[in-house]
Amino acid sequence: MLPNVLSTRENFVTEINITRILLFTIVNCLKPVVALFSILYPTDPPSAPKDLTVTNTDSGKVTLEWQAPAKDGGSPITGYIIQMAPKKSKDYVGVGKVDGNTTQYEATGLKEGAEYMFRVKAENVEGTSAESAKLEKPVKASPMISKFM
Repeated sequence: MLPNVLSTRENFVTEINITRILLFTIVNCLKPVVALFSILYPTDPPSAPKDLTVTNTDSGKVTLEWQAPAKDGGSPITGYIIQMAPKKSKDYVGVGKVDGNTTQYEATGLKEGAEYMFRVKAENVEGTSAESAKLEKPVKASPMISKFM
């Protein structure tokens, strides 16, 4: 619950709730004083996205899809960072970024037939998820072959 707004002849206090931060502006007859206080409920970075899967592969490209994190950290998800590494490397590099409403990405420009690992991290105003959604095994950047052919 927010404290009451105080008003007297000498002081006037107003409150504005801006993304869980209270801005108290105290205006005195002599000079204005502005103080910024964090409220008792700070936000945190989100948890990792869930269920990263490959929905399609083709010559030199891989399409990924995932689910939003279970916890947004108290602030809306603002984006997702997609990272990739060659099969035998642990060095992931950023290959793309999408907004917080998008939960799929097509990685293009890949070497046909090469295998890659992918992971996705979530972002909000407080930061990036410490963990990421990862593929369980490498994916090959080549056309999908139907089981029914």
